[in-house]
Amino acid sequence: MKHSSYLAAFALFNFTFCFVQSQCFESISTDGRHILASKDDGTFWAWGWNTSGQLGNGSLIDSNVPQQLMTETDWTYYDAGNFSNLVIKSDGTLWAWGRNQFGQLGDGTFIDRASPIQIGTENDWSQVFGGSNQNFALKDNGTLWTWGDNTEGELGNGENGLGNEVSIPTQIGTDNNWFALATGFHHEVALKNDGTLWTWGFNGLSQLGLGNNVDHYEPVQISPENNWAYIASGYDHSFAIKTDGTLYAWGGNFAGEIGNGTLTNFNPLQKIGNDNDWQEIAAGQNHSIALKTNGTIWVWGNNGSGELGLGSVSNVLSPTQLGTDADWIAIDAGRNFCVALKADGSLWTWGNNFHGTIGDGTFQDRNIPTLIEDCDEVLMPVLSVNRPELNFGTILISTDTSLNILIENTGNDELIVYDFIFGDDAFYCEMDSISIGPNESFELEIFFNPSDPIDYASTVNISSNGGDFEIDLLGSGFQETMLFPILAVSPTELDFGTVQINHESALILSFENTGNGPLIIYNFLFGAAVFYSDLDSIILNPDEIFELEIHFNPTQAVQYSNSLIIESNGGNFEINLTGTGFMETAIEDFTINKLDISPNPTSDFLRIKNISNTQISGCKIYDCRGKLLLNDLTFYHEISVSHLPSGKYFIVIEMLEERMVKAFVKE
Repeated sequence: MKHSSYLAAFALFNFTFCFVQSQCFESISTDGRHILASKDDGTFWAWGWNTSGQLGNGSLIDSNVPQQLMTETDWTYYDAGNFSNLVIKSDGTLWAWGRNQFGQLGDGTFIDRASPIQIGTENDWSQVFGGSNQNFALKDNGTLWTWGDNTEGELGNGENGLGNEVSIPTQIGTDNNWFALATGFHHEVALKNDGTLWTWGFNGLSQLGLGNNVDHYEPVQISPENNWAYIASGYDHSFAIKTDGTLYAWGGNFAGEIGNGTLTNFNPLQKIGNDNDWQEIAAGQNHSIALKTNGTIWVWGNNGSGELGLGSVSNVLSPTQLGTDADWIAIDAGRNFCVALKADGSLWTWGNNFHGTIGDGTFQDRNIPTLIEDCDEVLMPVLSVNRPELNFGTILISTDTSLNILIENTGNDELIVYDFIFGDDAFYCEMDSISIGPNESFELEIFFNPSDPIDYASTVNISSNGGDFEIDLLGSGFQETMLFPILAVSPTELDFGTVQINHESALILSFENTGNGPLIIYNFLFGAAVFYSDLDSIILNPDEIFELEIHFNPTQAVQYSNSLIIESNGGNFEINLTGTGFMETAIEDFTINKLDISPNPTSDFLRIKNISNTQISGCKIYDCRGKLLLNDLTFYHEISVSHLPSGKYFIVIEMLEERMVKAFVKE
């Protein structure tokens, strides 16, 4: 009982979230009464029923907690079957383990395997789909292969009945445009890359959706439409989602698993409700679970073991929202339980727990989502202070003046600033402690009140649970009859106009000391790296003028706006800096620095031309939602994208220490 989409199988790629974390779950797969899951560190985990060695740990003992499966981290795709499992390694080889009664492992024998074994020697496998007692896989060339039990014609090879099982991978027909597959108990549903929908196998409860109850032993197209995007199959029922987000169902409806509010079988395909925001769906034995684009989960069907997670054991005949959480990102359904992932990497299960499938260390059923393992997020506050020095310049004695520093918590836990320790009473603040939440900041005012006409030099030590920081404090006291400097700056703003990107431009700032004492300009604080100067400090005598070059070097064809703060013992000054970058000529054929990508748009392949012969270490392809679809570490300068649906994608090319990104269109 599996589900599948245009992404088809589960990728074990390290695509992490933007907070400090480690060992978060990133994908899940289940079918019968065991669960497989992967973490973002590449490790692989399994738990639940183990009667045929389907946990892959070398034993036949059930596990009611997640156990790490193997030590390798080079698995790229995997899928759980009813009693067996399939995995593809990064080198394209195929591996399997578990029950082999009908040859469903594909190793040419009928011997169960409690540990992963390689199937054949071929290295061009791309996706796998675990079934009840038969398994399926796609190759890079789009051909579909199958092996295992064929009692009801499940293999789609034109045969059926006992004794027709196949114990090695065997191609289904000659078509090479298969894209995804969902396995039922004795029937299969498949998608081709042209968006058409196909099915075969047992049809006693209309699970083929053809409007009759006739079995089919070879793939047959369900409908003439070609806008199908996602499929799922349960024990005797199936679902498909169109590209417009609408949901369709057909087949057995013993406990309301179809979701139409009745207990009547569906034949042929019928639309479920009018919602058009369905994203993903999975089907169990007699229950169903779906994910909407807003991150909410919806459930319906049989609930005798609490598999709907609604806090009861009553069946539900139409889609019903599970709780109010809207941060779910992945779902799957086993025989009478469910498993799901949240955006924070936490893993949740609910339903039947007879074999420890829930994974909470017990064998007790759960009728609400139960947290099995939270993401091992490292909660850590981090103290960040925006400036290492405060110079108050020359201040009339017994006069209070102040400057501000920005204290920020750049971590992911509460920051507590315990104390501010000043080395001289002339510098002080009026606060003892501060509590700052993650990604929040606080502007602290520090005062200087000289009591003598002398130079002051001290520090303030800031101590917190997120680290310590020391700031130098400088200032001078003076009497009204004393000499003191005055900073004058012109112009008050610099507009660089339009400058070609990666070309440097410079304008002049004029500094003058209009006072009667030495002027020391201590610092130039730029808010953006594209504006800068090559000078750290200046000393000017009275009436002396100094001209300073300010540089602008745009890196993007955008408008820049920032400021420059000038600090001196004769006062501080802020000027506005503006400028716009532009690209002199358009880059044709999607030239990315030293790379050319063609053709674009493309329908079959994407060719990378390396102009500079700089070594390319790999490439990745993401969809428009940022989901990783391809991670090719053995890059051959031509990538097949024929399996992708039409749309816009992003390719990331890695060249030594460079990382180049560009969009392309798949027709």
